[in-house]
Amino acid sequence: MTARPDSGVRRVGIVPVALAALATAPVSAQAWRPLVEDLGDPTRSEAAERELIALGPGALPALQAVIEDANLGDQRERARFVAAMRVIDLLGSQVSDVQKSLGAPFLAPNGGNIRRGNIAYPLVEVLQALGSTTPYAGDIQFHNLFHLSVVWSNGKDKAATMRLIYRYQIRHDCKVGSAARAREVLAADRLFEREVAAEFLGVAGQPEDAALLRDRLLRRTPAAEGTAALRHNGFPVTCDDDFAFRAARALTRLAPDDKVSAIGYALLAVHHPHRSSRLEALQQLARFGPAIENAIPELMTVARGDDAELAAEALKLVGMGGRAAGGQLAAVDALTAHADPRVQRRAVTLAKMLRAMGHEAAEIDPAADAAAGARRELAAAVAALADGDADSDDVAAAERAIAAEP
Repeated sequence: MTARPDSGVRRVGIVPVALAALATAPVSAQAWRPLVEDLGDPTRSEAAERELIALGPGALPALQAVIEDANLGDQRERARFVAAMRVIDLLGSQVSDVQKSLGAPFLAPNGGNIRRGNIAYPLVEVLQALGSTTPYAGDIQFHNLFHLSVVWSNGKDKAATMRLIYRYQIRHDCKVGSAARAREVLAADRLFEREVAAEFLGVAGQPEDAALLRDRLLRRTPAAEGTAALRHNGFPVTCDDDFAFRAARALTRLAPDDKVSAIGYALLAVHHPHRSSRLEALQQLARFGPAIENAIPELMTVARGDDAELAAEALKLVGMGGRAAGGQLAAVDALTAHADPRVQRRAVTLAKMLRAMGHEAAEIDPAADAAAGARRELAAAVAALADGDADSDDVAAAERAIAAEP
């Protein structure tokens, strides 16, 4: 995520001189057209997305072409459009001018190609992209955006849509015009505003800002101010933001070769939407030796994931953390029965190493395990209530389960 040297400078006060290095020479249509053809393809899209991201502002014409030409009723073109939204989300301020193309369907009479009860426009993906290009671009008529997105979104997407409009509004109003101001916003730790602060520091910060980002990321659990501020019909809509991912990108941009960035690479391995980028983040971590101990919880998240290759790589890195990995022995033991032999071998080796160091697997507290199971069941009931047919047996069962655990 990077701040753009032109669009939005006047409103948010971003310093053009500090960000001018992001400018990219114009790219011919011949250069980007094959990339557009590959967007959304199951096997080629990720490589195309990464090449467009590498173009920076030079990707703007390609992204505008996708938006303007998309026939969202066609499955292949819809996949291309969604992939383009992912590129916009990751480029953020560098392609903020795309707002002119993206916002138009919301502002057209009767909602443009948004149809009540049959949303042709991928609202969630579009709102995510719009929020990420804010506050670096001009204003959108927010009341129209709110009405068309919230009132016309269906039940399944309602919460996500509300969250993303909330994100757009807060980012839109966030004023970060200097590194000093970005540090203040980062310290205040307000929902969505801290995303903007991290993005700014990733471009215009000083080397010492890497330590600030690292320290905040290592705190892990504290919720941002404003997490429970959004309400719908009197009920709180709990929100989270993309701070961990965006701050990780900023940190690894500021200090790509410094061990201070270990937590940054680990979080990229957890959150980056591109699998190849997640694998590269793990490979980058291998350079940092004992500093990996700061990233062990994130590495274990990857190790417990569905991608066996990434899981095996993560376990290898956990072993580099030495004694600091001792608290993960029970989780490592569970992975010794993994279906993939690569993960299994890594887990067996790591478990033996940790026991040789004198570690023992902590016993599971039956009460805590039961409470965790109850929370999972309740979460499943809430999901069924949100996504199901109002007249279905599943929704009726979900209502009874929730009423039993008020």
